[in-house]
Amino acid sequence: MLKRKNCEECSASFAPARKEQRYCSKSCASVKKGKMRTGQKTGPRKGWVYSSWIDRDGYVIRYAALHPFCGGRRIIKEHVMVMEIGIGRRISSLEVVHHENGDRRDNRIENLRLMTRSEHSKLHGSNWKGRGRNALGQFA
Repeated sequence: MLKRKNCEECSASFAPARKEQRYCSKSCASVKKGKMRTGQKTGPRKGWVYSSWIDRDGYVIRYAALHPFCGGRRIIKEHVMVMEIGIGRRISSLEVVHHENGDRRDNRIENLRLMTRSEHSKLHGSNWKGRGRNALGQFA
């Protein structure tokens, strides 16, 4: 039987299955080998080119492969990414980012405000009924 070892990534104690095992799990091994680096393709970096486009609702969309809220297509709305960089943490599932001037393409940090979902519903709830899409398919 092999002695217990400490994981080289998270320092957790584990019983190795074989002598050369250095990590407690596949996720620790992947992080150390660079396959799942924290922050990989989740925000703007100098010199990196990110594809972006406008969705049918008028929001700027960015490619963000490892973002926790990116979904199956590996994309995220740019105003969420800008707000997360501005506040220095991920937004929770109970929070939304509101555009102060109503322009969905204006993603300057001074135009964005972090709100709870209930505050945002109260703000927009009065004009929700009868709100339809314009000729471009965007919410008017």
